[in-house]
Amino acid sequence: MLVGSGLIFFCLYLMNRFAEPLKAEKATQSTTFEVQRQERPKPKRVVKRKPQKAPPKITPPPSLTMGSDIAGLDFGLPAFSLDDFSQQDHGDLLGNTENVVMTSDLVDSPPRPLTRAEIHYPRRAKAREIEGYVVMSILIDTSGRVTRAKVIEADPAGVFENEALRNIEKWIFEPASYDGQPVKTWANQTIRFQLG
Repeated sequence: MLVGSGLIFFCLYLMNRFAEPLKAEKATQSTTFEVQRQERPKPKRVVKRKPQKAPPKITPPPSLTMGSDIAGLDFGLPAFSLDDFSQQDHGDLLGNTENVVMTSDLVDSPPRPLTRAEIHYPRRAKAREIEGYVVMSILIDTSGRVTRAKVIEADPAGVFENEALRNIEKWIFEPASYDGQPVKTWANQTIRFQLG
């Protein structure tokens, strides 16, 4: 046992002796590295240019009188001016206005209601206390009678249209006039349905 113990100590001694120079070698060896910071390249700034607008084209106002030599060309047409179309010549320009149908914005005086029929409030709408209106386009003849009618707008839809169409056919209008003569005219008429 003593011999075994001595042998262990001797082995430990040898291990320690040879181990020290290794530690010394490790101590002398060192790794060094350097960290260098690289500067990022600055992004190039892109300047966006707004597209230049073309200058607006200026066109001269139209001439009130036109001759036969438009832009220097001769078409062999007689000269005329807008003075030829004065207010006094409307009847001659349109000819017989008896069969002409116009709109209320084109006539000299629009149609005006003279008599209106009594409006019967629909029973279902009255029971439910519904109010609304109907806008119709009506054709008024030269005697002031409504010859055609069609619904343009109704609120609420499907409630008052039938009664409004039945009612408007009984109205009598002062007919529209153009150049002092009565003319057939399309006009818009609104009928409101209100309780109380």
